[in-house]
Amino acid sequence: MLIILFAFWSCEDENSSGCNEIISNTDEALSLWSGVLDYNMANDEYPDDAEEICNAYYDALILLKKSNCTTDLEYLSLATIEDLRLDQCDI
Repeated sequence: MLIILFAFWSCEDENSSGCNEIISNTDEALSLWSGVLDYNMANDEYPDDAEEICNAYYDALILLKKSNCTTDLEYLSLATIEDLRLDQCDI
């Protein structure tokens, strides 16, 4: 089962530069992980660095979740994100 989380986020005024960096890193990690999933769908295999990219994506989500940045990830707990990581990154 492939699950990919797409989230929309914005920055709070008091911490916008920090949020911008966290959001940018999360967007980059999502883009890389999406590329891995696309590769898997096209080739029926994962690239060599798939597990590393997957873990980096979930690390970025956790950092975003723990930040003071406004996100639409409020419905996900840290435990749920870790469960998704265990499921997705066991490559």
